[in-house]
Amino acid sequence: MSYTPPTQVTADNLDQVAEDYRRRAENADLAADRVLAIRAVGRSAQGLVEVTVDGSAVVVDIEFSAGAPSSHAALGFALKQAHDRAVAEWNRQVKAIAEETLPDDPQLRDHMASQSDADLLAHIDPANLDDDDESRP
Repeated sequence: MSYTPPTQVTADNLDQVAEDYRRRAENADLAADRVLAIRAVGRSAQGLVEVTVDGSAVVVDIEFSAGAPSSHAALGFALKQAHDRAVAEWNRQVKAIAEETLPDDPQLRDHMASQSDADLLAHIDPANLDDDDESRP
């Protein structure tokens, strides 16, 4: 059943409206809990740096392989690339959770997805998502 806000709240439909809002809040809480549980991993193009972000898209772990570059510019680029890929994976998981958890609430589902997209674009360089982008320092 899709969520449709009532056009008018009356004494006759107050209990149903309250139940609808309670159910909607419960589904939103479930989606939020699932998002907070996310662990998304991204790797640099050569796989030399791996970054893990949590449900808030905050870095919680960084791993460097033995072959990771030692120059600051190359290491910084590989780290940023791995970070951006982890945030892109976070975005994919958030959207999947929205689809799975809120199938009957297009307003909330679409808001979750669009906010996740906005967060993604605000924090990454889209060029870092290319599979073959190893040409930069």
